[in-house]
Amino acid sequence: MSSIEYSSPSPDLQFVQSDLLAYIFSNPHNIPSDKVVYIDALSKEKITFGEVVRRTQCLAAGLRAVGVNDSDVVVIYSPNTVEYPIYCFGILGCRAVVAPFSPTLTIEELRTHALTTGAKYVIAHSSLLENAREAMPGTLVKKLIQADDAQQPSRGLLDVPTLAELAKGQVAQQLLHISPREVASRNAFLCLSSGTTGPSKVVQLSHQNVTTNMQQYMAIPTLEFSPSAIYVAFIPNYHIAGIIINVLLPVFGGALMVMMPHFELEKYLWLLQHHKATTISIIPPVALLLSRSPLAEKYDLGSLQRTFCTAAPLPKEVKADFDARMKKLYGKDILLLQGYGSTETSPLVAQVPYWRQDKSHTCGCSVPNMSMRLIDPLTGRDVPKNASARMPGEIWVRGPNVMSGSYRNADATEAAFENGWYKTGDLAVIDSDGYLTIMDRIKELIKYKGLQVVPSELENKILQHPNVQDATVVGVWKDAEATEVPAAFVVLQTGSGPVLETVGKVKAWFDREVANHQKLRGVVFAVEAIPKSASGKILRRQVKEMVQARARSKGLKAMI
Repeated sequence: MSSIEYSSPSPDLQFVQSDLLAYIFSNPHNIPSDKVVYIDALSKEKITFGEVVRRTQCLAAGLRAVGVNDSDVVVIYSPNTVEYPIYCFGILGCRAVVAPFSPTLTIEELRTHALTTGAKYVIAHSSLLENAREAMPGTLVKKLIQADDAQQPSRGLLDVPTLAELAKGQVAQQLLHISPREVASRNAFLCLSSGTTGPSKVVQLSHQNVTTNMQQYMAIPTLEFSPSAIYVAFIPNYHIAGIIINVLLPVFGGALMVMMPHFELEKYLWLLQHHKATTISIIPPVALLLSRSPLAEKYDLGSLQRTFCTAAPLPKEVKADFDARMKKLYGKDILLLQGYGSTETSPLVAQVPYWRQDKSHTCGCSVPNMSMRLIDPLTGRDVPKNASARMPGEIWVRGPNVMSGSYRNADATEAAFENGWYKTGDLAVIDSDGYLTIMDRIKELIKYKGLQVVPSELENKILQHPNVQDATVVGVWKDAEATEVPAAFVVLQTGSGPVLETVGKVKAWFDREVANHQKLRGVVFAVEAIPKSASGKILRRQVKEMVQARARSKGLKAMI
């Protein structure tokens, strides 16, 4: 039986076969050397296009002088900083591999991932220097380097140079590049998968994977990276999405990127107003705040033209609230368009073109040169096209931006692919035009007495209640019925009244609104916040652990 494939409505591209750094610095838009491309949101430091190139050349020379060689893995263990792009470019300029690690990693996690990647060098922010030092014993790490110039009393004793010290006195030299015949096989980045439903894996992304995905981003322009575009960025740079959007495309296109170390709502709103941002990339929790927080009405966001939301499904109610608020405040539509991808796909798979506002409720169509399939998880067969708009299936994808596999993990690589198709683990429906709507992760489906319950559908319904600000639904086992049942955590709106009474009203309303198998037969809790990753994904494992721990108290209906 032949497969049912969904291709991009845009024509295939003829990709540039290039080393990533040569592609980034090729300057096809003739960006002047004095054009500012990065601003630090805190220090106000500015870096021009010319400075990026010069400082990269000097840093690469310094890294080579300290011993960084061809194909060495170099960890970046740092929050977002304005110099983060130069860290990446300097490493790539040695023909080495960038391993961007989350600054939230514990010492043991850092040691584990350093061992898995075989890292030889660690570039650590001053605030994380001690963690990095403690994690090094037993690994292959030869040298620890401090990323920034902050004074550390113990640094001299540890023989830890700063990147500035390595680059100082170096003459800007030609960067080392990867030959065109090697770009598909040579790794540029080793990224950790999110691990929200299981242990993190190390995803290997080649130079070709990343340059290809940059070209795919620009072929269906949801975001704009021209010299006139102004961004304010908070998405973590240790995510491949942050690497592409915050680090690579601004330099390539000449856009201005204002880099935040982390998200703070009022600071973010002030920066959007102050810099007159034209386009932003956000995640659903931030979309929720822009849609409903009173703070968002105190700042002028009228300069915004396009907003790109990724990382998790955006509830349609949140999108409707965002659209309505922006229209009311500024008398115009500010595009809020979605996309879909994963670390394993470099990351973009699908996005909504700005000219298809009628599809803004979806996660978009596949980008050029990519194919998708929708596989019934029960039968393993393609979902028929005439049923694909209502029958969820697992998304399988194939294209030049898909990883070659998990680094040093043949079993994980074999499990991830089927006849050349990458199995995403994400559940979706696809309409007749090939536009995706993401439902959930397959592993997160709740099976109530043989019936499948999709948590995101229930979450979208709960969010319609006026007393609910945020919510998540997970499955918990109920011995009395010998089945999984849906349980919920809700964040109540301020001033909703007594917690127990309000939760009871929300549950009673919800159970009247849904089918019998979707009712909240598990415990419903009121909480202050839903556990989420830095990229906005709900950490369902943590939620399940919290629900199960609290549900052991018999008769408990709500808890703060």
